[in-house]
Amino acid sequence: FPVTIAENEEHAKDLAEQGVVFPAVNKPEKIFYQLDEQLDALYDKTIEYMTHESKGLTYYRYQAIKFLKPYKKQKYKKADMISNQLAHIMKTLLVKRIDSSFYASKQSLTRFAEATNAMITMFENDRIYIAPNYKVSDFINEGREEELISILTELADSDPTIEICTHEDFEPGFLTGLKNDKSLLDELVEAWNEVTQDPKLEVFVEYLQKRLFSKEINKDGKLVVFSESKETTSYLKEELQKLGLNKLLVVDSKNRKDKFPLVKANFDANIPLTDQKDDYQIFIVTGK
Repeated sequence: FPVTIAENEEHAKDLAEQGVVFPAVNKPEKIFYQLDEQLDALYDKTIEYMTHESKGLTYYRYQAIKFLKPYKKQKYKKADMISNQLAHIMKTLLVKRIDSSFYASKQSLTRFAEATNAMITMFENDRIYIAPNYKVSDFINEGREEELISILTELADSDPTIEICTHEDFEPGFLTGLKNDKSLLDELVEAWNEVTQDPKLEVFVEYLQKRLFSKEINKDGKLVVFSESKETTSYLKEELQKLGLNKLLVVDSKNRKDKFPLVKANFDANIPLTDQKDDYQIFIVTGK
């Protein structure tokens, strides 16, 4: 059985001599939310489309260099490994997003659908741009192809990753996989756009109002909320503000340095409660 530092006789004595005391921490308490029958079926279908080896998404949009014919592919070192890793990352991201929040999941699915549609459009125009360092899909979807061509042409000599291809430069089956993904993604995006309920948010709000700020378990009246997705934290802030909860501090990777003094002043457990500021009550944070 694992033994804590405080339970080890030698370490406990050392801590006592130094006057170090660890706070008692309760075990995590699970919060469950229930999906209705229709939403449960959509959730299961979404997970199947995201993960099933034969019936699900191929993630070919993120594997273009893998399906180049040898005379084009040779300039990309470890093309298959890089493509497989990127596809795996995208699959993992989509699965994590749907469990983060339905809002974040909708945003990710929509972006994936737009990127896939952009690649298919490039095939229809018989000009496929391989440019990992540039947001090619945005240019295509916004009808800015001439601007894209001008930029890539100018940078082609200095950026060896840029390649302008035709459909003949790709192995058979690549376009078929893209179109299969388009069909599945369009189906998911349409279905999720019709979803207006958010049971996870509803249960969280209920806990906020009835339990999480109870003096019995939260005598300091402060709450820290972690999320994997920045889109979820932004969504959460907006929804909580609608309920009149405005003492919110939202921190992400871009503003962490600027917000650190506020975090320390309001939420640092090493500062006595009487000396802590009370400008913020809820600290919402993501590493993204």
